[in-house]
Amino acid sequence: MRPDAIWRTAPVRGAAWMTCAAAAFVLMSWSIRALAPITASEIVFFRSLFGLVLILPTVNVPLRQLVRPRWPKLYLLRGCFSYLAMLSWFYPLQVLVLADAVALQFTLPLFTILFAIVVFREQVGVRRWTATAIGFAGALLIIRPGFVEVDIGMVLVLVSAALYASANMVVKKLSGIENPGVIVFYLHAVTLPLALAGAVPYWIWPTWTDVPWIAVLAVSATAAHYCFTRSMRASEVSIVMPFDYLRLPMIALVGYFAYDQSAQVWTWLGAAVICGASLYILKREAEIAQARDRAADQRPMIET
Repeated sequence: MRPDAIWRTAPVRGAAWMTCAAAAFVLMSWSIRALAPITASEIVFFRSLFGLVLILPTVNVPLRQLVRPRWPKLYLLRGCFSYLAMLSWFYPLQVLVLADAVALQFTLPLFTILFAIVVFREQVGVRRWTATAIGFAGALLIIRPGFVEVDIGMVLVLVSAALYASANMVVKKLSGIENPGVIVFYLHAVTLPLALAGAVPYWIWPTWTDVPWIAVLAVSATAAHYCFTRSMRASEVSIVMPFDYLRLPMIALVGYFAYDQSAQVWTWLGAAVICGASLYILKREAEIAQARDRAADQRPMIET
């Protein structure tokens, strides 16, 4: 098969877009680290401000719908979850070994599964329950409570993952009843004033050397979202999601060369356990969805 023909296949395009999303995520994480000692809330403010500017031209809905939203409580709830999630994620990026922070954030899919069970009453079998428990055990390998002093930054990463998962529950509810552009618009519209209120008491004016990093933050965050969306559209989730885990070796290289950080072996072992459990759950979800589709295709034949 010719190289250009290979690129046109859905799995390759999806994997390429997800790899780009992972690289953009790493750039965003690096910019957050580089902007210290600017506080996490102030960085969230800049992230929301530029995100709002970039998303506005793409929102193709009447102005009346933006001014008077149909689901204000859901937008407010999602915005609060997202603001607290970013706050508890950005601070660890400034104080932890970067690879440790990213490895622990891989618990996000595990929290999403737990919350989906509670909120949407989704049925989960023994094998997926077991995989979820093993995934959280991987997080304990990284934190190692009782063997080393538990770092508050590591705890905050897990809190952030849980908050992001909570925000995802609200997004799942909104996605069936609202325009995607409006959902993204209100994410920034709600987090912007919250972040400003949290930043003002500890405001640090950016220096000229901070300006390029703020630009990297704005562009990389938007690019990560765009590439992730393109990846989801290009191919199946079970095919593209493993490439999201490229974030760990990428961020480990940034930590090593930019900050002289070396991730411990426990970080790699814990990340391998978390990623393995998440990929198994993803595989099971794909198998269940395929079985459901086959059953739906066969049902009319049985009834006739």
